[in-house]
Amino acid sequence: MRNKELYPENWTDTIRPTILKRDNYRCKLCNIKQRSYVLIDSKGIKTTIDKDEFEEYKPFGARVFRVFLQISHIDNNKSNCIESNLITLCPWCHLSVDKEYKRILRKAPAQKPNTRIV
Repeated sequence: MRNKELYPENWTDTIRPTILKRDNYRCKLCNIKQRSYVLIDSKGIKTTIDKDEFEEYKPFGARVFRVFLQISHIDNNKSNCIESNLITLCPWCHLSVDKEYKRILRKAPAQKPNTRIV
């Protein structure tokens, strides 16, 4: 987690586990499950595989990842940790959702928008 000082003290032991449980340990956009294994092919297509398949692909240098879900702030304000402002996302969906917000920040770093642009 980057910028740990921006998060409340109870983020890791209370807030994050509560949101993961509320969202049934699944990404709310693509429905991928926490700690599942994902194979990404040469075209960038993600396929969920089981642990046995993971061991098969590993020796061939395939791009296989274990998914650890992230908690995203809908309004991009890390101090706003009310449950209605938090959502469980996989790393790929989190990057996708934050892409427009980060683009705006790069263009106007002095002005931070209050809401996420989706």
